[in-house]
Amino acid sequence: SLQANTQVVFFSSTNHANLGQNLDGLDAFYTNRMALYRSPAKRTINYLKFSSTNYLAEAEAKLSTTTNITEMAELIYTDRGSNSFLEAGVVLSKELALEKIKTEELTKIGLTVAKEKALEFARELFDIEPMKGESLPEMATAKGLTALVSEPFTENQLIPNLGVQYQLTRQSFQLTGEEPFTTPFLALDGVYLVSLNSLIPSAVPPLDEIRGRVTVDFYQQQSLQGARDAANAFQTTLTTQMAEGKTFEAISDEAGHKRVQMPLFALNSQTQTGDQRADISTLKNLAFALEPGEISQVSSTRDGAMILYVNSFVTV
Repeated sequence: SLQANTQVVFFSSTNHANLGQNLDGLDAFYTNRMALYRSPAKRTINYLKFSSTNYLAEAEAKLSTTTNITEMAELIYTDRGSNSFLEAGVVLSKELALEKIKTEELTKIGLTVAKEKALEFARELFDIEPMKGESLPEMATAKGLTALVSEPFTENQLIPNLGVQYQLTRQSFQLTGEEPFTTPFLALDGVYLVSLNSLIPSAVPPLDEIRGRVTVDFYQQQSLQGARDAANAFQTTLTTQMAEGKTFEAISDEAGHKRVQMPLFALNSQTQTGDQRADISTLKNLAFALEPGEISQVSSTRDGAMILYVNSFVTV
């Protein structure tokens, strides 16, 4: 098989940065790319959490009617083994382990109590006519509870700060003004009642609102274009002067462009060593379309552009 022996001249966008100097064309740049700056539709929800830890006393009272909690903890401790109870990698003393077991068991029952409380609340809530999302916080306030409002979230996000599964996001995005409630949502540490709070439609922010972000993108695009323009100009110089008999090396050195000797690669090469600005697929596509002594057209790289020169093909 043949391996390509090549040199590359890279044109990096960082060498053509125009930061803080020229913003001509920024408005047109934003206008042409408005779709990329469109924010997705979002919504907020009202939520009332019935936390399992709020019902530990009731859980203990319920468990005590049928079970000796201390004896139960002792049985679990013996069954699991003392080395099963760790904190920060350290085995807990038996006393601390037994307390941990009691808390775990009471929390499980507390979740059951929380579910009962949530269902009781939900039955009363769902009977209110007409159905409206604000009935949830209103009824919570009337009962001395506090419903909160979530931060805005998209259809592809977990609801911020709730620590619940994505399933609740899906359910929340099915809510409407006519059907503003989800069914009680069971989480690991409690039960949530949820209602629709607000719909935030998809929109393109005005330029003044996202000017900093657009400016960064504009500078990046300008830098990339500057690198490509420089590469095109040098490609023209190479084509003209090589036709006159000058070498690739001499022309590059006179122009002050560093030549990078690339490691040998073949058509079946899958990975590339050396300079990582050009991927192996691009190198193969360019090199094996040329003859020794020829230069490639300008090709894009991860941070600008490049021109490849084939020294030779080596038989392996």
